[in-house]
Amino acid sequence: MEQAIAHLEEAREKGTLRPQQLWLLARLYLDSGDLARSREPLEAALRQAPELQVARNDLAYVLAETGEELDRAVDLAREAKARQRAL
Repeated sequence: MEQAIAHLEEAREKGTLRPQQLWLLARLYLDSGDLARSREPLEAALRQAPELQVARNDLAYVLAETGEELDRAVDLAREAKARQRAL
């Protein structure tokens, strides 16, 4: 996991990660228990691809778990759920 994170962070610094790869980096941080470090890749993924519902859902989780921007967390979760139903 550490090698994957290092590889993705290196690519991120170069600006070569696509939204799905940013989400993957965030998931690796989440899986390792580092919620704080997962936030920025999730934010970046959503800036590049607002339709990426897995990133929207994960960001809602991170915000709720850290107690930050709780209203936004609820909005993100609702949006993710509504968009998932539309599929």
